[in-house]
Amino acid sequence: SWYPSSDMNNAGISNPVAKPNETTTYNVQIKTDVCTKDTSIVVTVHELPNIESIVVEGEKQDRYATPTVSGGQTPYSYSLNNEDYSEVPEEILSHVPIGWNLLYVKDHYNCLSTKEFYVEPVPIYPAKYFTPNGDGKSEEWTITDLDAYSSYIVEIFDRHGKRLYIKKVGSFNGEEVTKAGSEVFTWNGEYNGHQLPSDDYWYLITVEEIRKQYTGHFTLKR
Repeated sequence: SWYPSSDMNNAGISNPVAKPNETTTYNVQIKTDVCTKDTSIVVTVHELPNIESIVVEGEKQDRYATPTVSGGQTPYSYSLNNEDYSEVPEEILSHVPIGWNLLYVKDHYNCLSTKEFYVEPVPIYPAKYFTPNGDGKSEEWTITDLDAYSSYIVEIFDRHGKRLYIKKVGSFNGEEVTKAGSEVFTWNGEYNGHQLPSDDYWYLITVEEIRKQYTGHFTLKR
């Protein structure tokens, strides 16, 4: 017989299990036909680590997260989206992906806590016009802040729907096409090495990380 019993006083169960919510001392009395034995055992319940806050800082692909953790038993180990764990948060919380992420924190006793956090998408700004006329101003069509993303596709069409240009950056279907860099996207207004005439052109930008497409048009002026 157990005290507190916690539904463990069942002679038919040889290995009863106690699951207290707080540290508890259990007293047990074992009786046979010839003797009685009393003993006790302490079940220690460790406090879970508490993820108080997660602050995301940095720009573009240099985003990093800084967690504040208390409780539990140090040292802590950290994981982003349940991948590799590290006791150095900077090792796994750098280059945090845009969108929803899940931070895992384990303490010395492997007690685990999680906290979800969201990284806002970075807006992109396709230029409304460019003037490749050799004066050194607006010589190329640009998409500001597209380099915030590691995977994207840029397509450019004429007014009849003919595709004049395509560029893929990042990983598609597990294959890396072109590694993303930190440079601003540009297009020089040429097709097969020939200068295109002054006109309106249309773009389709597919940003893989946020599953979003941007469409619109811009003007080439010579």
